[in-house]
Amino acid sequence: MAATSRTPACLVHGSINMQDEFFKASPAHCESRIILGETISSTEYSQRPGGKGETISSTEYSQRPGGKGANQAVAVAASGSTVEFAGSVGSDGAWLKVGEEFLEDRGVGTNLMLVHEGKPSGRAIIQTTPDGENAIFLFPGTNHVSYPAGTSALRPYHTHLLLQNEILLSDTVETLRAAYQQGVVSIFNPSPMLSPEELRLFPWEKLSVLVVNQGEARTLLNALGKQGEKLADSDGKTILGALVSLPALSNLSGIVITLGGSGAIASFSTPTSRETVQLPAAKVKVADTTGAGDTFLGYFCGSLMRIPGKAWDAKQLTEALKRSIVAAGLSTERPGAMSSIPSNLEVESQLSIYHN
Repeated sequence: MAATSRTPACLVHGSINMQDEFFKASPAHCESRIILGETISSTEYSQRPGGKGETISSTEYSQRPGGKGANQAVAVAASGSTVEFAGSVGSDGAWLKVGEEFLEDRGVGTNLMLVHEGKPSGRAIIQTTPDGENAIFLFPGTNHVSYPAGTSALRPYHTHLLLQNEILLSDTVETLRAAYQQGVVSIFNPSPMLSPEELRLFPWEKLSVLVVNQGEARTLLNALGKQGEKLADSDGKTILGALVSLPALSNLSGIVITLGGSGAIASFSTPTSRETVQLPAAKVKVADTTGAGDTFLGYFCGSLMRIPGKAWDAKQLTEALKRSIVAAGLSTERPGAMSSIPSNLEVESQLSIYHN
């Protein structure tokens, strides 16, 4: 059955963190735990990152899930679209149930999550100072346990696929190949960035849409032969043009570059031509940029899911980018990653302001 004839449903195959957050820390002992097979992250707010031989403690504490895959799944759901999350978790604590319930409460399907008995879940311990400086310790845990051989998380009813790079690359590639075979719209953000060799070997011809920030774009250009370091001071349009001209990326339907405080720029193939759309960032009071990229990706995927088929015109793409930029902007007005993702109602209410 062609993807265009199905009710839109997205699969996010990726990671999930449970975040332990320590606020306003001072020297002393602190311990943080996380348990969700995709990654459990601990965030420690301290006066400064701990140094060699030093221990840190804090006066406030909270816990919540995170991780790129889980964050993006929640953002897709928040945008009003149907989404399932596929990832691997360990059976090493109560956070397994808490994490699943947290996602389900936000409209994310969890039937495709796998539990690996006797294996530790992923962990991320983050020390963050009051001015936003941080240090991160990452243990992948079950995020780097391979999906069962010969199987794919993708199901026949999925029409869209959203991928990152916090799970095994082999699983990402296998799911992408399955999506290509099923005619599924696939979106990939290579973050954390792949190695140059992995970038050269990646099956770009199977991908629909690539989303990168400026730094990731330059790394990609370097790996694929365009000397991205020479574009260090170039604007987004120049970098986008260099990406579009890469032979390895010639089959992509679209490339999006997020520009932080400058918005985003994208190049897409439409039924009649190739369109470039550049939009400014939303005007917001920034408190914490953590998770803004994940919010953008989830809302962008959700916005594409609103468009019938895979033939997008310039007006539809512009609206998709607007919604994604506004959502990402709103997320920066609150602390945290997953907890900062705005509702679709909040985004819609701010679109008219952005339009003006």
